[in-house]
Parts: sequence; structure tokens; C-alpha cells
Amino acid sequence: MHYLIVIVIAFALSVMGCEGKTGPAGPTGPQGAAGPQGVAGSTGPQGPVGPQGPEGPQGPKGDQGDQGPAGPQGPAGPAGPAGPEGPAGPAGPQGPQGPQGEGIDADQIIGSGVLSDIHHIKLMQDGNDKKIAVFDAPDYGLREGTENAMDLIMAVGDMTMITAKAASQSGVALPITFDWVSDSDAVSVDGGAIDAVASTSKATVTVSAVGRGVEIDLTIKVLDLIRRIEFASDQATSYVLPVGGSIELMTPVAYNEEEDGDVIDGAEALIDWVSSDPDIVSVDGNTITAEGRGKAEITAQGQGVTSKAKIAVTVAGGTGVIRYVMNPYPSSEAQRTRTLTSAVVDDPATTDVDETVARAVAPAVNIEFRIQVLKVGPDGKTSNNDETVTATVRSQNPEVIAIPDNATPATVANALGTIVIDTDWIAGHGTAYLVVSIAGAEDLPLAPIMINEPE
Repeated sequence: MHYLIVIVIAFALSVMGCEGKTGPAGPTGPQGAAGPQGVAGSTGPQGPVGPQGPEGPQGPKGDQGDQGPAGPQGPAGPAGPAGPEGPAGPAGPQGPQGPQGEGIDADQIIGSGVLSDIHHIKLMQDGNDKKIAVFDAPDYGLREGTENAMDLIMAVGDMTMITAKAASQSGVALPITFDWVSDSDAVSVDGGAIDAVASTSKATVTVSAVGRGVEIDLTIKVLDLIRRIEFASDQATSYVLPVGGSIELMTPVAYNEEEDGDVIDGAEALIDWVSSDPDIVSVDGNTITAEGRGKAEITAQGQGVTSKAKIAVTVAGGTGVIRYVMNPYPSSEAQRTRTLTSAVVDDPATTDVDETVARAVAPAVNIEFRIQVLKVGPDGKTSNNDETVTATVRSQNPEVIAIPDNATPATVANALGTIVIDTDWIAGHGTAYLVVSIAGAEDLPLAPIMINEPE
């Protein structure tokens, strides 16, 4: 209350103009009480956005929205496996008949209306069932395991007939027509009849199954006409064989002129060895075989030409003046068999290797035969021979056993003869037949000697 009076008096003095000298400031009074809160001011502008806080935990899954419209169709996927075959539909109406095909016989159609497959085609030459060739599907090559026995080497002027037959797998013959075409003027063909017109090293005749697309090519060689046949220079012209013995003859030579002329290469295919008596000596290719006791002549023949030279063959039966004594030597094949190791000379060009191989025979024992000499009396009976006789021995195969000219391998005493073949006389590998001769007696062939190669 006192403070208020003082303030009023001071205010009245100032109004009245009574200006006095200003006194010193009084001491500061105590702070008055706070006044009431004023009215809130207007909102200030928004401050900048603060940094993003960490991601909060995932909220619960919301409800599924409505299905959106279908997207465009994607590309087609790969085809799946075929489903089971459905039942056959009803048969449609029969179509019009097509044009007639070429070469297809109604007999070639099997029950389903399909052409029968050609399993094989068989060719036969001149009606000879030993001269055939079989060609098998699918490529119709020559049947494996069989040899083409057809003889397609001909001479100018020759003619041969080839027949063709087709069969199914079951062996049923198919009535198929075949066409025949030659690619050379040297060979003409008409329905399987082949004529050799001129010499040629190769002509091809094509055999086609009409309407089947199957073709077979036959290669034909045509040679000059044979005018003369001669033996090879080393061919022997006489042999003596035991029954069952055999000899391989050398290939004869054919010429295109009766005098001189040129050798016809390949003409041996047109030449055959022929026996005058097949019951005594038979022929198979170049091999002759003694069938029975007696004598026969062998000649070479081809295209109506016969060799002037002949081969005389005597087949002895093992009885008569000379015969075997059946002891171990003539009866044992082991005693007549040797193994020859041929000598090899060192090659001087290979100084670091010695290729020398010494000649050797195993077993290193001479080969021996024994014979008994019997004397034949006027009545045809035989007795032991006490006369002095001289026996000679010759080799019919000098390339295997070569007996020297001055050698005397046979000795005869008291009707008993011994024949010794020295191992030094062994010349090569193979089979050798030896013949013993005594004047006035039939030649005697000995059992064969076998000279083998080392294993």
C-alpha cells in the first residue's frame, strides 16, 4: 500500500510542473509476479524432411485382389507323345482305278495289296547249278560266304546264257521281269543271252528287276581267240603215281596265233585239263589224282584247241615184279615227314644285326624205303629174285626233293632193295613222289615224302 502512495505523489508532481533535481536511483525492487500467458502465435513454416528411419516389421498379408485380364497367348510348346490309335473310321468310297504300271504282275501282290519284297536274286549260267551267284537284299551284294562260281571270262565269238530268278524271304519264286543292258559294244546282250563281239578288258552288263528299282552289275572280260596251247616250260610230261596219289600241274599258256603270236593274259580261265580215262586219272582244276591202276594221258583244251604235248600218267597197283615190304618205313607217315628250316644269308647293309639262319632239317635223319624184288616165271607166278638188278630212283617233284644226277640212292641185294634219300637233297617245302625203275619191270611209285615249314 505504501508503495502505491509514493507512486501517486510522484506522478502528481510531474503533472504540476514542479521540476526538481533528479535524485539518485533507488534500489531495484523485487521481481513482480509473471503475467498471464499471451495468445499463441501463428504456425511457422514446415521444416525440411528428416532422414528415412529403419524399415519396420512386415505387416500382415492383405486380402487377394481381383484377377487381372488374360495376357497374350504364348508360343506353342513341343508336341507331346502320340496317343493310342483310335478306332478305324468307316471306309471311304473307292477311288478311280489308276493307270497300269510297268512290269508288275498281279501274282507279285500279296494279300494286303503290297508288293512282295525281293529277298534275293539268283543268277545261273548255261543251266549249270554249279555256276551260280546269289545277291541278297537290301543292297543286293553277292551273298557272304559264297563264291561267285559264274565264268564271265569269254573269248571273241563265245556266247553264254544267264537266267535270273527272284524269290521272297520264304523262298517263293516271284514272277518278275528282268531287263539286260550292256555298256560296251564289245558285249551284246538279249534277254540274258550274252555274246562276246570283240576283245575288252571290262564290259558291264546290268540286270534290272522291272518296277522294283533293283540292279545287279556283271563284269565281263573278253579275250582274243585261242589259237595255240603250250605247257609251261617246267611242266613234266610223265608221272607214275600210286592209287590215291595226286600231282598239281602247272598252268598252261595260250597264244593268239598258231605260230609265234602273243600270250593271252587270263586265258587260263578258258583252258581245262582233260584226262583220256577219268577212271584211271581224274582231273579237278590243275590237280590230277590216280583213281585206278593203268595209264592215261592228260592234255590241255580250250575253245576247241588241244595242246600238242601230252602228259603220260601211270598208276601202279602195288603188285607184280616190284612191291613194297610192309615194314615201319613205308607204312609210317612220320618216317617220311621232315621239317626244313631254309638258310638265310646275313644282310651286309644291317651292320648291327646278324640275320644269318643256318639250314636245318628235323629230324636230321635220312629218309629210307625198302622194296622187295620178285621174279615172275613163265606161268605168271612170282618168286624171290636172286639175279643182279640195278634200280634207279627219280623225283617227280625236284623242287621238293632234288636227287643229284650221279647219286645212287637204291641198292638191291638178295631180292631186298633199300632206298636212302639224303637230307641234303631236300630242296624246298611240299610233297614229293619218287619212282623206282628196273629194266623189264613196271615202274613203282613210293609213298609221298612231306617236307613241312617250321611252325
